[in-house]
Amino acid sequence: MLSQRVEELVTGIPVADEPLLKMIPRTLLREMQKLLYFISRGIFIFLVMLLLGLTFILNIFVPVVGILWSAWSMSIQYVDYAADNHQTEFVTLRKMLRKRRYSSVGFGGTVMLCSMVPVLNIIAMPAAVIGGTLFWVNEIKGLKVLPEHQDRN
Repeated sequence: MLSQRVEELVTGIPVADEPLLKMIPRTLLREMQKLLYFISRGIFIFLVMLLLGLTFILNIFVPVVGILWSAWSMSIQYVDYAADNHQTEFVTLRKMLRKRRYSSVGFGGTVMLCSMVPVLNIIAMPAAVIGGTLFWVNEIKGLKVLPEHQDRN
């Protein structure tokens, strides 16, 4: 709901409402897809990190791999709220984020860092939903913000 409201405020275009009885099964299926994606890729990343960690010299890359995976995961998680509002397939969302790999990882990394700071982490989740929605609007969809919705200086 936060993502939907933010998008409406920023673009001035109302997001179509969906009946709750239709939304629940679709959302549960989507969350299962995300969970399977995170678990399967997470196991692979764990094995890569384990292999790198046991290899002399290459073990310095273990934190880098872990940070990149965490940032990518955060990006998927928080941009997905806006994508779900538009019923964009999870596979399509991943492809869209992959095309903007650096900005996606940058956004996810920022969310991850804010989540690690005490007290700031209290507001990090709602701020990340708002940020993910703005990322969706500006980067993924490329919508122009209406003049009456732009910040006036």
